[in-house]
Amino acid sequence: MKKVAGVYKIELLYKIKYCFMKEIEIYTFGVGKQHEAGGYGVLIKDGQNKAQFAQGFQQTTTNRMQMMACIVGLEKLREPCRVQLFSSAEYIVNSVNNGWAVKWRNHSWTRKEGPVQNVDLWKRLLYLIERYYTTFDWISTKVKNPYLEHCRKLAVNAMNDNEKLKDEGYHQSRETLEEWESRQERRARREESIAELYGYEDSDEFAFHAAFEGEVGATFGRDGWY
Repeated sequence: MKKVAGVYKIELLYKIKYCFMKEIEIYTFGVGKQHEAGGYGVLIKDGQNKAQFAQGFQQTTTNRMQMMACIVGLEKLREPCRVQLFSSAEYIVNSVNNGWAVKWRNHSWTRKEGPVQNVDLWKRLLYLIERYYTTFDWISTKVKNPYLEHCRKLAVNAMNDNEKLKDEGYHQSRETLEEWESRQERRARREESIAELYGYEDSDEFAFHAAFEGEVGATFGRDGWY
């Protein structure tokens, strides 16, 4: 019973601590011209106090800027608090709220569609989410939210500013995607050559894959050939 009582005591202290934490609202927005310039805007609202942040980048994507806005907003916090983060990026909100991002991390940042993009940013974002008590809420751009609109203006101004930074992670992410696409092309060529070698039709999946697995297992090794 002492162990059980100790567990309940910890949970009670946790709930008390949670109730007395400061509540923060973070509004975020990211814009970009595909694979060209981009920028983000962030507004942190602590009661009547507000702080804003923005930055432009030379070559990036809209998704990266939307993620950077969330990251910067959370990185600016200096104490444990309850955070309600608002974003117009439905992709980010759903990936967090539905547990997809955590699942990608648990599977070494891979999924059946291919490698997860922007891994450098997802690592930072998940770390911050787990550090603070964060909830993500989606706001449609069709809804005229004054705080979100303010962040959009910050992001656009930052994108058009002359003093833009280089997004190092963007280039690393592109290299990862190109490597994966190259592997898929090599695999497709091997499949075609093996199918031709054994005289199988592509439609005969069972026979084709049986021969393919046998040839690959013998020649390249079953796990590390591609």
